[in-house]
Amino acid sequence: MTSPGLDGFHDPATNGVDKAVLNGFRMLGKLGGEWLETASTHRRDIAEIMQHGVRNEPDVNIVATRDDKGVSVLVWHYHDDDTAGPDAEVSIAIDGWGSKPASLKHFRMDETHSNAFGVWKAMGKPENPQGADYAKLEQAGKLAQIEDQASVAVTDGKIELRTTLPRQGVSLLRLDW
Repeated sequence: MTSPGLDGFHDPATNGVDKAVLNGFRMLGKLGGEWLETASTHRRDIAEIMQHGVRNEPDVNIVATRDDKGVSVLVWHYHDDDTAGPDAEVSIAIDGWGSKPASLKHFRMDETHSNAFGVWKAMGKPENPQGADYAKLEQAGKLAQIEDQASVAVTDGKIELRTTLPRQGVSLLRLDW
């Protein structure tokens, strides 16, 4: 049985290997608490996206939440055409952190992280992967943590982070105090 309106997202795994969309949901699940005000210099207007899609310039956007343990920041680099394009150089400024020390965990989903489909394509698209290949696909289907910093610089209550985000990439940056 399928649910109407899910547009193919009703099957989060194939042959026991998690699809990348499931990692998108895992990242969204890490957002919790109070929604924070965010701004992006490369945010596409939602009315424009609904009318014309994301065709010329990509949508590089951000949302953030705060809970009693820290702040979660979700940033994406999206374009309707699933073709190669330049990476986005992303700078994130967080104000109002206070004097508490900060740690960072950075999760990523893109062509090579948290994406068993990308790994499967790189393997030559085998019809029935077995053994080590299957294990590699299973691992690639998990949410990848690409950074773990025990200490992040806090200057006058502000945190500044920089990352390069590939086209069609999504990052979740979790800062804890």
